[in-house]
Amino acid sequence: MPVVYSYLTVTLGRDIGQNYVLEPDKENRIGRGTECSIQLNDPLCSRVHAIVKNVNGRWEVRDLDSRNGTFVNDRKIDDSTLGEGHYLKLGSTEFQFHQSRMRPTLPGDPNVGVTQSIVARFKMGSKEFDAADLGAIHSVEQTQDLLLLHQLSIKLLSCSDPQQCIRSALELVQGRTKASVVGFLSVGDDRNLLESMRMGVVDSAIITGGPIMNFMPKFGVFDLPFLFANEKEADAILDGEFGKYMAEKLTPVGLVNLSYLSLIHI
Repeated sequence: MPVVYSYLTVTLGRDIGQNYVLEPDKENRIGRGTECSIQLNDPLCSRVHAIVKNVNGRWEVRDLDSRNGTFVNDRKIDDSTLGEGHYLKLGSTEFQFHQSRMRPTLPGDPNVGVTQSIVARFKMGSKEFDAADLGAIHSVEQTQDLLLLHQLSIKLLSCSDPQQCIRSALELVQGRTKASVVGFLSVGDDRNLLESMRMGVVDSAIITGGPIMNFMPKFGVFDLPFLFANEKEADAILDGEFGKYMAEKLTPVGLVNLSYLSLIHI
């Protein structure tokens, strides 16, 4: 019976393109800890994040109560079966599961990291692709960036959920920059920001009082001239019972007031 290699290929994260062969007769632990057979330098991964093992000829993955969860094909799981082409995500690292009769390239293999690219001439829109355009790539880091963008474009082509598109892009940025927190700056007027917050696209924003009147007319009281004598009085009222009363009126329209920002013009 021919040998079939089962392995995980990194598609997003620190070591894009690296393969990890899974051993069918043992539990393959994945995480940051030294006891893991697949050790990740990923701060969003738990010490032992998940286990992949072969059960009666089927490959299964099980989450080990990790801090940020384990996902198969963008669905959070406790345990799941892996099939050819399935995506497995732990922290900011994503793998693709493969099975093949050909042994995958592994670190330490002769000529590992040496690749050959064949560029075919074909039309892209109205302009023919020119291999000379690749002359702008001068470093390994730029090559990795190009590969990351290629991987992202493939994922986005198959993504129909706008929120998932945003998450995929943010995960790529986080994996590439190693930042603890990443996000997009939403540019637009206050009304658009309010709508985006109500839909859950934007988490928070600083909004002037005027546009809020479209959703809660009582907020128009804050637009009255000479409402407060000074900043101290404004803070006392906004942080008091009246401010709490007005903030509670926003909840039914899908908004949460975190704080008031008082601007006193003299």
